[in-house]
Amino acid sequence: MEPGPLPPFIVAAPARRRQAGFTLVELLVCLTIVALMTAFLSVRLPGRGGASLAHAADDVAGALRATRERAIAGGTALPFSIDAGTGRYRDGAESRLLPPAARASLAPGTILFFPDGSSTGGIVALSSDRGRIDIRVDWLTGRVSVAAGR
Repeated sequence: MEPGPLPPFIVAAPARRRQAGFTLVELLVCLTIVALMTAFLSVRLPGRGGASLAHAADDVAGALRATRERAIAGGTALPFSIDAGTGRYRDGAESRLLPPAARASLAPGTILFFPDGSSTGGIVALSSDRGRIDIRVDWLTGRVSVAAGR
């Protein structure tokens, strides 16, 4: 006697097929390798001068703002100057050094901040092989702004 068809309420189990794709462990191993390579290359690659130039511009702009605030609080005029030869800038209170890749120029040679918040005005130009950033000081308000140079 030959078996007949299965009743309709009994369904044969589908044959197990291997699903295409990656396991979670394989994905984690690949992501770990990519993360390690990225970390290694970000430290070893040259040409990160743009980031250090932006950081230097933030530092110089902060020193300009601090000089203005000290002039207002102290009721006396305070100078801000940059020595283009050594890369040192002086904000009235202390002297700091620019990163080695950054070159600086200040027009005019010194910016003077007055007790009323105004200044003589000027432009601090920071440059490197990667670009240029201008830090502008408004003569009337003493406001300090940072912009990409031309």
